[in-house]
Amino acid sequence: MPKVKIKQIIKMLFLSFLILNIFIITKCNANTDEELIKDAKPAEFSQDFLNWLKLSDKQKKKTIMPVIYEMPEEKESTSGYNTMFSRFYEIFAKSVESTYSLKDEIELRVKNQGNTSECWAFTFTNIIESTISKATGKFSDEYSPRHIDYSCTRDFLNNKINDYGFDRELGEGGTYLNAISYLAGGHGPVLEKDMPFVNDDTKKIDISEIQNKEVKKHIEGATIFEPIYKKIDTSGNISYYTNTLKNSQMSESKVAEIRGNIKQHIKQYGGVYTITTGYLNDTNYNEKNASLYSSNTTDNLMMHAMTIVGWDDGYSKDNFVTKPMTDGAYICLNSYGTNSYDDKGYVYVSYCDLFVETNLAGITNINDKDFDSVYQYDELGFNTYVSYKNDEIYTSNLYTRKNTNKKEYLSEVGTYIVSDTDVEVYVDPTRKYK
Repeated sequence: MPKVKIKQIIKMLFLSFLILNIFIITKCNANTDEELIKDAKPAEFSQDFLNWLKLSDKQKKKTIMPVIYEMPEEKESTSGYNTMFSRFYEIFAKSVESTYSLKDEIELRVKNQGNTSECWAFTFTNIIESTISKATGKFSDEYSPRHIDYSCTRDFLNNKINDYGFDRELGEGGTYLNAISYLAGGHGPVLEKDMPFVNDDTKKIDISEIQNKEVKKHIEGATIFEPIYKKIDTSGNISYYTNTLKNSQMSESKVAEIRGNIKQHIKQYGGVYTITTGYLNDTNYNEKNASLYSSNTTDNLMMHAMTIVGWDDGYSKDNFVTKPMTDGAYICLNSYGTNSYDDKGYVYVSYCDLFVETNLAGITNINDKDFDSVYQYDELGFNTYVSYKNDEIYTSNLYTRKNTNKKEYLSEVGTYIVSDTDVEVYVDPTRKYK
């Protein structure tokens, strides 16, 4: 009986199922079916998402939809291992230097999204390319944001439906969860030359334009970082929280730890996805210094995704229109070209910015595509979760192979993990399928 035991501290690990007929039992910890159902606790909607639902359709189109569900708060592990999120890099985070930038180490493209709402897709291609460049030491091929955007959409010309697309309208933007599911499902990325940028993301196209493209890479690991939510009073004083309800405070030492982990990820793997306000029309943006600090939700909404490629702990708070409480800023690669209102394509976003640390994700491993088929039931990726009080649960999946005329071999097994978990995988334990 093949058996794999996985100790995983990354928030998300998803390798793919490439198989014959297989039966998989994943042991995370449980008792009887009745007890399992009784103890199950569905994820709760995030307050940011509930607030977003109240916006007008016009406002929604100008903002990025927040993560729908509250992420589980980190708890200490009884196994002696720390839980995922920031603890993943604990061994490194203590010695992170005060300033660093990927652009001083690898070549980065400064792209231009034009008049589209594809900032999120541009950001994820930046992450893909920086991760490849960090791993190989070579300048990465360029990947297509347009393919990400349209592949994550359902409706196409002639009433054609993309079964792997999300229920989102063209031109409304997207999230890092959309992009991660696109990559994890084996739908991309494809090269920029295979689906070049068009400065219009609202026009429906024929579904054939996203199909039959050569997928060049396969994502094998990603991390979503524990979010830091903030309240900033009129004097600039900051309180930190673990959730969007802002009813559970986070210590400053914890904030420092998470920031250390974000920095270490950048240094070790590549860029990190973030979102903040649409700074081009933002009174909190200092065009001279290419610096951004948003301190309230009354005048500002989460509207724009960028790629964090570095940091400067000594970046002066005097460089911002409104002075934050402390020095320090993330160095962000933007997507409006080199002739925009920033520093040749880069923006300095204060550590104190209200939004910059609320939606953070990165890739830890991406390799050449080396499989024929992906078998899965979560085509739309990680969108929600159910938590249990039990220490142990069992789940199973049964897949039927697509091609019975040739042998297929299981090479990878993957899952989304939201806490420190021991996983045991059994492949066809009854030997029923040959």
